[in-house]
Amino acid sequence: MDRKLCELGLEELCKLPGISNRNWIGEEKIYLHLRNSKKMHWYFAEYDSDWRKFFGFSDSPGEGVQWGQFYMDDLLGYGKKGSSWELIVECDWKPVYSKEIPALQGYIRLMLSMADTL
Repeated sequence: MDRKLCELGLEELCKLPGISNRNWIGEEKIYLHLRNSKKMHWYFAEYDSDWRKFFGFSDSPGEGVQWGQFYMDDLLGYGKKGSSWELIVECDWKPVYSKEIPALQGYIRLMLSMADTL
């Protein structure tokens, strides 16, 4: 059964790997998937409990795909906008590499091709 992000405890969040300094886009193993009724999605690979931030991707209709760090307080703030904005944890999510997630594949290809031209 899916749960709200605000219901996850620190013990559960700390099961995610800590935030590293690597930048291997497409090779991140995504352990946590969040979504809301506004068709927004977050895919997280890492978590830092001291700074309460995640590393991974977001995908929203208005902004497209973004890659980077996302703070817990900002994510919890969505729920203050109303129930359709509340972030839901997909509890039956199986870890997968980011390059295997269809919604992220175009963005990852673009970022990799840009890196090849530098």
